[in-house]
Amino acid sequence: MESFELDRQEVLSYYDKFYSSEDFKYYSDRITKRFFRGVFSKCGVRPTGKILDVGCGTGYYCNIFHELGFEPVGIDFSTTAIEKAKEKYPSLEFHVGDALNLPFAPSSFDVVLSYGCSVVSTYDLGQIHSYVRHLMSFVKPEGWLLLIGGSNLSGNRLTTSTWLSHTWEDLRRFIPECNWRSLGPFLSHVRLVSIVGSLALGSAVTFLLRHAGSNLVRTTFHFVQKA
Repeated sequence: MESFELDRQEVLSYYDKFYSSEDFKYYSDRITKRFFRGVFSKCGVRPTGKILDVGCGTGYYCNIFHELGFEPVGIDFSTTAIEKAKEKYPSLEFHVGDALNLPFAPSSFDVVLSYGCSVVSTYDLGQIHSYVRHLMSFVKPEGWLLLIGGSNLSGNRLTTSTWLSHTWEDLRRFIPECNWRSLGPFLSHVRLVSIVGSLALGSAVTFLLRHAGSNLVRTTFHFVQKA
């Protein structure tokens, strides 16, 4: 297993360069909306109120949330990404900022989403715990933090990117011990959740995917509700 950690300036340079020429390959709007409806159903979240997308990239999910009924706010540390987000979705709110130093008032959001944010691409569980506590400070009472990522459970970085695939043991320790309601970790897949909804987010599917082939990248889920 690798012992190094990626430098944040190196990651920022990578994403600025990436967004200057391309974007992530998202699923269709129909699949994406059904996927998030399944996620929100699992948590009992109604698509109203304010949702913060941390690491929003060029704003695709923010636009989906707007169409579902939320008031979205997106933030990303890549200036290039945010410039593109504002061009694509001029009526939505976007900010350039660091996920570890968010410029919002405490308890500002009904839902905070961190989907594939590079901050959790680390072996340091203490850093992940600090990140979760930081994000939870911006969640309203009874609101939710949705921490979504991906992993083949190998404990190594993907050969196609800088993303770290955490082991199942590490995923089980992602959320620090606090007075919060925590659901997960769950393993599933975007398409599966889009087809069967919240039924794809549970112990049965997680058990099956834990024992699937090591080359399979699963979608990982941690859902945390503020007391």
